[in-house]
Amino acid sequence: MDINWAHAAPSVLAAFFASIVEFIEALTIVLAVGAVRGWRGAIGGTALALVALLLVVVTLGPAMTTIPQNAVQQDDPLDAPQRGDEALERILVGEARHAR
Repeated sequence: MDINWAHAAPSVLAAFFASIVEFIEALTIVLAVGAVRGWRGAIGGTALALVALLLVVVTLGPAMTTIPQNAVQQDDPLDAPQRGDEALERILVGEARHAR
């Protein structure tokens, strides 16, 4: 399967930047807890959360390979055959009648 990076890059970048935002939020919480309640609890909580995340990824990660790609992929409208002018006109006329 070839990846068209012109279409994939915005999604990849958006996910990357969203992950950075979430990382900064988590770091802010750890710093706040460390400053208020002590660093031992903040570091311990962070370690416990990382272990929990690791367990979830190890447990559920392989299950994601059983999901069929067709169920989660959207058809690319650019690959679909183009409708003729007559079909488009029928659609527009039908929508106009429905709006009345």
